[in-house]
Amino acid sequence: MWRTADSDAFLMIKTSLFADQKREAKLNKLGDALQVMEKQVDFAALADEVDRAVAASAAVVPRSQPN
Repeated sequence: MWRTADSDAFLMIKTSLFADQKREAKLNKLGDALQVMEKQVDFAALADEVDRAVAASAAVVPRSQPN
């Protein structure tokens, strides 16, 4: 059987029966970054401001017509 870069990469992958649990535990340990950021940033107000800015720029800048 010929060895290729793809087959070598496949052989290098280490799988674990508990990989999902380890990944979830690591994420839980780090905490949800968005929840931490939400304490400082009002995402609903930010989304409203972005929506208003997009609507205002769409009203000012005409869309180009395809030829």
